[in-house]
Amino acid sequence: MEQQTVDIDVMVADESHEKYVDTILETIEAAAKVRGTGIAKRTHEYVTQKMKEGKVIIALKVKNLPVLHISNHGATSNMLQQVV
Repeated sequence: MEQQTVDIDVMVADESHEKYVDTILETIEAAAKVRGTGIAKRTHEYVTQKMKEGKVIIALKVKNLPVLHISNHGATSNMLQQVV
């Protein structure tokens, strides 16, 4: 099996990344449904505020599809999702 490589830029998200928030939220919800698990819903405003506070790490692939991680109170959350 041939291995595929992908270039990914990882950075602290800021207000310029707000354009990805709705896609991230939709993907998290869809992934939870597929897994049959519950997940705390976040609002667009909540995620945007966390971005402004420097509490979101975002990874962008070449096609600019984000991976999101939100950190609360210095703790690492389990909210790591890749948008496909």
